[in-house]
Amino acid sequence: MQACASFSIARATAMTQENTCTSLPFKIPLREYRAFRDALIRIVMKENQKITTYPNSKNIKTETYQDGDIFVTRHFYNGKNAFVKELIFLQNGITKVKHNTEKGVASKLEHFVDGMRQGIETRYFVAKADGSVKSTKTYDQGKLHGANIIYNELGEIVKHEVFATGKLVLKYLREDSESNEITKVEVLDEANVENLPADELEKLQALRS
Repeated sequence: MQACASFSIARATAMTQENTCTSLPFKIPLREYRAFRDALIRIVMKENQKITTYPNSKNIKTETYQDGDIFVTRHFYNGKNAFVKELIFLQNGITKVKHNTEKGVASKLEHFVDGMRQGIETRYFVAKADGSVKSTKTYDQGKLHGANIIYNELGEIVKHEVFATGKLVLKYLREDSESNEITKVEVLDEANVENLPADELEKLQALRS
């Protein structure tokens, strides 16, 4: 891993005018530098519409470093519950964003493509500090698309909804939370059933048969 370098939004902005890698405290090929610079430009452009904000706190420090082929940016926030937001730029265009407490306890994990939420967003029970999942949401091109599930601290499902292109289509109900067995399906938007993700449509059809 390359040495970590403190980085500010102002510094990233200044980099948009540079074409060489002389400003970095470590040496990387010019092509990689430009990709790195472009990633920082995207951060600057989206600074006014942050992916996530923390109430009553502000970004007090930003660190950027290179780990092999991956660029990582970490945002440190102050406040009562200090959090670290870590942006990991993967080669396939996906930005994985980890949210942790200052003690390293996972709070949330989300993914973005071209600035839009993509895939599964996972929230964790911070107080338990053992990686227990609190909720999951599924996105496609920035819209809820798939299962949204909320769990209690025992790992039982307390709410299970399914979306299609941003619209709530159905709810799965359970009489026995311990078994997590689906006992009833409430279809709220029949017209959008056909727009469900393939696996969710297949699951619904199986339950209806």
